[in-house]
Amino acid sequence: MCHRDLLLGIHHRLDALRQARKLYAPKLAPEFNAIGLFGPNELRLSQLLKELLSPTGSHAQGSIFLELFLQFFELEKFLPLADRAIVSTEKND
Repeated sequence: MCHRDLLLGIHHRLDALRQARKLYAPKLAPEFNAIGLFGPNELRLSQLLKELLSPTGSHAQGSIFLELFLQFFELEKFLPLADRAIVSTEKND
């Protein structure tokens, strides 16, 4: 394969990627980063994590976020308690 063919192939793939991003961005928002909106504010980030991990949070998803968190950090032994968990921050608000 010559360099020209390689570059054309890369160009076509990049074009396809751009089109796919444009098509799926309204549904998937791949460039969106909610955490980035808060900046380096530890208290706000703590409040956000508390809200997401709380089974009674306004997200109305029950304990699913907490369960995923526990699984990610290999703390499965706490999974049976997830739906009854009370999540708080160091500075209780």
